[in-house]
Amino acid sequence: MKTPAGTVVIPAVGRVQAGDGVALRRLALCGVGLVRLARFTVQDDIDAGRLIPVGEGFNPGVARPSMLLIRAKVDCSLRG
Repeated sequence: MKTPAGTVVIPAVGRVQAGDGVALRRLALCGVGLVRLARFTVQDDIDAGRLIPVGEGFNPGVARPSMLLIRAKVDCSLRG
């Protein structure tokens, strides 16, 4: 990620991988870990307090703005 001080490398490791925004959002809501999504796709969850933006000072260097999110207080099931 790009910061004013330079590039910071944060390795992404874990046992779960997903390739689409819907799955990533659900994983974040269930507390599986951090996800990076466009704000417009999760703004309602942020406003409702279900997801919390973290690391907003970092820019991964991509053309489309995105943000890291972590779960707030949500009980959920991965089903349905």
